[in-house]
Amino acid sequence: MTTDKATSYGKALEKQIKALHKKPYVKVGVLSENFSEDKKVGTSKGKGKSNVPTLGETAVYNEFGTSNGRIPERSFIRWTHDNKKAEWIRRTNELRKRVMRGDITTEQALGLMGEMIQKDIKDRILSNISPANAQATIDQKTRDGNPGNRTLINFGQLLGSIHWSRHDGNH
Repeated sequence: MTTDKATSYGKALEKQIKALHKKPYVKVGVLSENFSEDKKVGTSKGKGKSNVPTLGETAVYNEFGTSNGRIPERSFIRWTHDNKKAEWIRRTNELRKRVMRGDITTEQALGLMGEMIQKDIKDRILSNISPANAQATIDQKTRDGNPGNRTLINFGQLLGSIHWSRHDGNH
């Protein structure tokens, strides 16, 4: 398409189309930095017991459960994806139209989607996913000063680790 004879609207549209071809995207969830050794669960700034899992490992154990059955599956990412996918597609299409009209930028649209998906995953974590905590878990949480039977919530680290990040698609 040549831009020397295009209207200003046409030029803006061409610019948006080129931007869309880069295929920018958003990552949402427990991001990779939470798998580092300084991200131990339930410890102050990663200091403490060496056998304590990282925040990322804790997320994986809870998302899929453990093979020994000690930690049951309490999916908070896959479940949210499966149950919110149609809503996310509708919202993406609305935002795409707003980008094409020039109402918002691609970066803004991605940010809105990242925030929406992040909120949906956090809402799922806060929903007290079954099965209920085992009595041993309740006892441990009480000893740690966190009484209650809320699943996936102890120190709030998992909930606080749900983030989104925008990527331009060039790598």
